[in-house]
Amino acid sequence: MSYIISIHNKAEAEYEEAYNWYLKEQEGLEEDFFQAINKKLQQIVSGPELYSIKNSSCREAVVSGFPYVIVYKINKRAQTINVIAIHHTSRKPKKKYNR
Repeated sequence: MSYIISIHNKAEAEYEEAYNWYLKEQEGLEEDFFQAINKKLQQIVSGPELYSIKNSSCREAVVSGFPYVIVYKINKRAQTINVIAIHHTSRKPKKKYNR
């Protein structure tokens, strides 16, 4: 089954905030972050049920090399993966589910 990714506006804003922070922090780090996020999104699309359910119907996939998790829900009927957060792991944990 092939899934389509849909990224919530708040998740997009979280990604952009993190990307811009890494851009200012160290040259090339923003590209590493971009690659890590894209790689994890590809892995989610390839096997969306590989990642465990953490809260209600939300699943979390840890981003390699960065303190972030991608929080998403699967809609099998619509064949979509809805990314609801790209959450920094040191921030309030419950905040990632409030979408």
